[in-house]
Amino acid sequence: MRTFRYDKLVRDKIVPRMEAEGSHVKWRKLDDAEFEKALREKIKEEMAEATASGYEASEVADVHEAVDALERLGISWNDPVYHAMDQFDSPVKREGVSEVDRIEAEQEARRAHLGGYLGRMFVETVGVSRDNPWLEHYLGNPDRYTEVA
Repeated sequence: MRTFRYDKLVRDKIVPRMEAEGSHVKWRKLDDAEFEKALREKIKEEMAEATASGYEASEVADVHEAVDALERLGISWNDPVYHAMDQFDSPVKREGVSEVDRIEAEQEARRAHLGGYLGRMFVETVGVSRDNPWLEHYLGNPDRYTEVA
């Protein structure tokens, strides 16, 4: 088995999926302070992915899911993350209400398929066997997944 550092907040249905695919997942539930920090990192990650995709609805929906989770923590609307969202959403808002509706529908579909962030699941490491199809993904992204002893 080869083990990789993951260090990432994941949606609620991801760990059970990884385990069902044969991965050994070491994860923990985050407390409020850790969860807030991880959500802020997740928002940055998702915003970069959405921008790189040209604002595909699925990627924008991922941003909104993380922001919604942060909002449920009671983060004030004066927080800088909301100002960043205003700038980020402007290309989407220019597309009109139908685009916003499509993003909301995509967010609901992705939540049904992948879960939300209610479980506060932070994956620390993932162990995969040599025949696991995810091995190539982890090996191919050493900047994201460092192999550990």
